[in-house]
Amino acid sequence: MVKKLEKELQNGKSQFSVSGTVSIKSSTFPEKDENGNLKETVSEKSGFSYMRVGFPVTASDNQSVYVTLFGGHNPSSPEKDVVYATDAETKKSTKIKWNLRNNKEVLSKLADWSFIRIRIEKDENGKLIEKRFLSAIDAIAYLEQHLQDKMNVYVSGTVDYSEYQGEIQRNYNVSQISLNEISEDNEPRKFAKMKQTYLVDDKALPKKWENELEENGKVTLALYVPQYEGGNVKKVVPLAQDVTVRTTKERLDKTKKLIKLLFIPSGKAVR
Repeated sequence: MVKKLEKELQNGKSQFSVSGTVSIKSSTFPEKDENGNLKETVSEKSGFSYMRVGFPVTASDNQSVYVTLFGGHNPSSPEKDVVYATDAETKKSTKIKWNLRNNKEVLSKLADWSFIRIRIEKDENGKLIEKRFLSAIDAIAYLEQHLQDKMNVYVSGTVDYSEYQGEIQRNYNVSQISLNEISEDNEPRKFAKMKQTYLVDDKALPKKWENELEENGKVTLALYVPQYEGGNVKKVVPLAQDVTVRTTKERLDKTKKLIKLLFIPSGKAVR
């Protein structure tokens, strides 16, 4: 039986997790208004009101991930003054009115992955307190009060890609922040990981990639990531994303076998 080849790209895995030390500066969060609330940035063109915050989480001397929170709403238009979430029963996207984003009855009907989950406070018994936020704006306001510089945290979320001025940018969007767990040696765990679906064609590798790997101990692969684009596109498109594979003399042969297995598709197919 001949398998039917998919003609439309589908989203794959695109997730990250990092465990390490957070760096918070005086400029990390937006300025406050006269009432002590963080100021939202308002687009003059659309009226969209939003907050964007980013900060690095350092796992080691050569591993640091710059994570971001971004969210907003449109108070100038009742129809657009909403937060998007997923209905727990239907698993479909749904709009929540901005003034109902903290309504317990409304929130009880939403899927868990609709929320940004934060656990950086402890109760009187030393147990972590979980806070859930439908809007990144509310999550940012909470972090401004409780997230401290040099705090050991675990952060996870999704990765997305966008094209800006001819370059592909990669964004690490926060879904969860928690105080770091302590390992058996009483030290916080530190690591940085990413799970990503890549598209591979017959042009992924340089012609003399084996020589390059032997001489330099590394080779750069020309891959693509499937990324949904909204606006006028409204479909998943391939965006270029280079990946460097490194090796040592001891692992050279194994690395070559792995590259041949994963990154050399048969014929003109895209893996």
